[in-house]
Amino acid sequence: MSDKKNKKVQSVGEKLDPKVVRISIILVLGILAPLLDSTMVNVALKVMATDLKTTVSVIQ
Repeated sequence: MSDKKNKKVQSVGEKLDPKVVRISIILVLGILAPLLDSTMVNVALKVMATDLKTTVSVIQ
C-alpha cells in the first residue's frame, strides 16, 4: 500500500505559489513569441513584395 502521510497532495482549495504561476506565464510567453514572430513575418512578406514590386524570394 502507498504511504499517504508522506505524499503532499494539493487540494482543490489551495492556491499555487505565485512564483510558480509567474514562471509558468513567462515560459508560455517564451514559447508563443517565436510562433507569433514567424506568423507576422510570413504575412508581411507578401505585402512587402507587392509594395516593392519584387518577388518574395528577393526579399528573403
